[in-house]
Amino acid sequence: MAVAVFDFLLLTCGRLLGVRSSARESALKQLVSVQVTGMCHGYRLCDSAYTAGGGSLGVLPAFLRTARCPGHMQAHCTAQQPCVARRAGARVQPRRRTSPGGFLGQDSTSPRTRVGAAAAMATEPLQPFEFASAGRIVFGRGKALQTVPQWAKEQNAKSALLVTGTNTQRAQPFADALKALGVRTTFFPVGPGEPTLETAEACTEAARACGAEVVISIGGGSAVDTGKAVAALVRQPEGLLTYMEVVGAGKAITERPLPFCAVPTTAGTGSEVTRNSVFESPTAGVKASIRHAWMLPSLAIVDPLLTVDVPPSVTACTGLDALTQCMEPYVCCSPNPMVDALALEGLRRAGRSVRVVYADGKDLNAREDMCVASLFGGLSLANAKLGAVHGFAGPLGGMIHGPHGGLCAALLPACMTVNVTALREAARGTDGAAAAARMGLERYNTVAQLLTNRSDATAEDGVKWIKETCSLLSIPGLASYGMTRERFAEAVEKGKKSSSMKGNPIALSDAQLTQILEMSM
Repeated sequence: MAVAVFDFLLLTCGRLLGVRSSARESALKQLVSVQVTGMCHGYRLCDSAYTAGGGSLGVLPAFLRTARCPGHMQAHCTAQQPCVARRAGARVQPRRRTSPGGFLGQDSTSPRTRVGAAAAMATEPLQPFEFASAGRIVFGRGKALQTVPQWAKEQNAKSALLVTGTNTQRAQPFADALKALGVRTTFFPVGPGEPTLETAEACTEAARACGAEVVISIGGGSAVDTGKAVAALVRQPEGLLTYMEVVGAGKAITERPLPFCAVPTTAGTGSEVTRNSVFESPTAGVKASIRHAWMLPSLAIVDPLLTVDVPPSVTACTGLDALTQCMEPYVCCSPNPMVDALALEGLRRAGRSVRVVYADGKDLNAREDMCVASLFGGLSLANAKLGAVHGFAGPLGGMIHGPHGGLCAALLPACMTVNVTALREAARGTDGAAAAARMGLERYNTVAQLLTNRSDATAEDGVKWIKETCSLLSIPGLASYGMTRERFAEAVEKGKKSSSMKGNPIALSDAQLTQILEMSM
């Protein structure tokens, strides 16, 4: 995780430890072409240490190790042309990985990882992008109970609203620690089921009634989404529907939210680092969002110990949701390099641990991997687009009231199958659309290589791995949530209008969308 986020942030701020000489700084600033050892179109991964004056720049994050080319970002082999780091005075010392799979699970000796000098010399400009997240992210075993009370004290809070799942006892240690610091707490349990507009409104009234000065969510995605919205709504002059998309007026909030701390107890939604909250409207039969950049949590704490007691069925669905939220932003029609670096690491960890954690929920290393995947999936979806899985999961959640993670898990194998087939067909042409399809397939190849830990894996191998995983994890189909074939046409129409569907790597026909639903039953 340090390479994927913290080194990445340090580098962008120009404060990487050990970078003191002008030679190192010059090498870092100019680095655009590197030795390649991991195949991960479009940001190929480096397995070299860049040293100057005896210091090391370390293994650089993927987005800093690339040169732009028509195939998105492709680095090239230093054997074909001296890299900029070497020209800048740094010594390039290739290191052969001895661990299985190499960096990010790839075989560092694979011939597929070598790219020609011509590709490396291309200079297609990078498309503009932005990246936003929670004000502060804390990750680690046992960090939640250590951090929450101190954070509340730093806010000078005297009253806190604790938004939890149905079992408030899980949050009692937090309430006790807050009380010891003079912070009065009020519980608001959310659930069971997906949060509704009525849930959000009732929780907002509870926050006002107790005079909450901070809001703390300790629970799954429903609790986090509810707390996030309530922290924003408490100070607004109008009610929830004024700010809701689709079912309301969709106006922007005008007042800054209360300080909000998100502590997820499941590894799936990544809601602790997103700027929106999703609520079901039972009367309208849809799920919709309240959304604003100010809604990003002040503090997100991801503590793997809080997920140990999650039952296998929930672990399976939330785990595949986390995997999907790393995959879809990576293969979407408008990726960006910061998201790619995170999504790839999330996929690697989910690939090696989602089956393990289902079989043994007490495996802390596997739980930690899935927490990283969930966090990185949240960061990815908040800063890139999604695809057909979420394009259907949102509307279906309103139609059949199924849990979001369960719907995503049920849809994932079919969506991946249809996407890969459609891309393979489109890639046979010679126009720009065919080139885009080939790039999409390359990204699915990378997904497959990370999930299977095989450097020669193809997109179809990835589809096979996903199907096998869903079978091993006993993922139920859409029919188990009440979906019927008579509602396929309704689901297709709603899915096509979804903002998530617009991020799919290829536009799908009504027949293809219907095929996804049929295969997911």
